[in-house]
Amino acid sequence: MRNKHFTRATPNVNLNRLPKPTRKIPNQPESSRIMPDEKGAPPQIQVQSLNDYLEVMSKAVFQSGMSWQVVNAKWPDTNEAFHGFEIGRVAALTQEELDELAQDKRVIRNRRKLAAIAHNALRFIELDAELGCFIDNIRSPGDLY
Repeated sequence: MRNKHFTRATPNVNLNRLPKPTRKIPNQPESSRIMPDEKGAPPQIQVQSLNDYLEVMSKAVFQSGMSWQVVNAKWPDTNEAFHGFEIGRVAALTQEELDELAQDKRVIRNRRKLAAIAHNALRFIELDAELGCFIDNIRSPGDLY
């Protein structure tokens, strides 16, 4: 029975018959097209150093609120712009260098996210010195998965 208070805002259209929207990103490497599995879990990432953690965390920062396809398409240039996520070099980025990155069309130009990456690198270094080995303190126990 139809609800008398409900009015349909769209015409009667069989949505299953509409073509699926597709959007291709040019020059996107096949490896960057990895989607999470059906349960939403991303593929496991093997990290060995603070640089690796910084890169993985930075990618998550950029993907927050953005299309993962856009982030993946720009990731090789982002990696280059952040010196391969070498933690010491990223932590030492100046405000002027961050301002330049915010104007660089090769990367995602969100100034707050760019500054967060440099801040996170500095904080990783501080925590590593404070805790002795930051990686050992953030690595998940092997029996969780």
